[in-house]
Amino acid sequence: MPSPATNAAPLVSIIIRTYNEERRLAQCLESIFNQSVNFNFEIIIIDSGSSDNTLKIAARFKTKIITISKESFTYGRSLNLGFNEAGGEFLVSLSAHAIPQHNWLNHLIAGFADPFFAGVYSQQIATDSDCPLITRMLTAHHQKICRSSKPQLYFSNAGSMIKKSVWKKFPFIENLAASEDYDWAIRVSRAGYKIGYQPQAIINHWHKPQFKSIYQRNLREFASLLAINRKRLMPNLLILPGYNLIQDFIYIIANRLRPGWLLKSISANSALMAAATMAIIKQNVYKY
Repeated sequence: MPSPATNAAPLVSIIIRTYNEERRLAQCLESIFNQSVNFNFEIIIIDSGSSDNTLKIAARFKTKIITISKESFTYGRSLNLGFNEAGGEFLVSLSAHAIPQHNWLNHLIAGFADPFFAGVYSQQIATDSDCPLITRMLTAHHQKICRSSKPQLYFSNAGSMIKKSVWKKFPFIENLAASEDYDWAIRVSRAGYKIGYQPQAIINHWHKPQFKSIYQRNLREFASLLAINRKRLMPNLLILPGYNLIQDFIYIIANRLRPGWLLKSISANSALMAAATMAIIKQNVYKY
């Protein structure tokens, strides 16, 4: 594996946004350095005020660390900062709690055989062995992408690769609370570029299934989606929790899971409904 420490310019720059990621970061970085590739890459950490051992862990690896304040953080602003510091022709965004599988980088970069591609993104596999409902959700998500004729609708910076030349023309919107990846993919698609899904580029993505984390994450995403789509998604947001609950129930019955998982589904989808409702109430707070 070529070392990121060599003097040769990197072909790929991997940007990882962190905030209190001590639990998964070492495994994430180790999986990157274990990739078998024939090109140079670099890793840039953008940390927004971690108070745990995140920075100590990052310092054990050959990474460039940039710190910003928690107050100045947005997903788009952090990526723009990291991408601007990057020396690679191809820019990767990777979640700090996502673990790339073997040949992940090779599969991502193979997506650019077509010169009209602006970005490609990974398949996400659940690693929450104690939460089969997340496995159901990500499996259904994967199947939906495979059936879709519009892969840009599902673009995800949890594990994506973007041409730097295109990003310079279309930087991320920095005042969005979330969904900067979806917004970017829509904008570049309208400009005539292609977006690709690379199902062989797999990341194991850890999720927090607790009520509070589900509520907070989806509130940001729903509010941003309403801003991007000029409120057209409002009915869909209110329908989504009920649809998910039905799909969870079918999955629980089909796989003979214990009834307690239905209670967990009710809790998770209650958080989803609360987030959708609050996003609609406060939709004018997030300007686009």
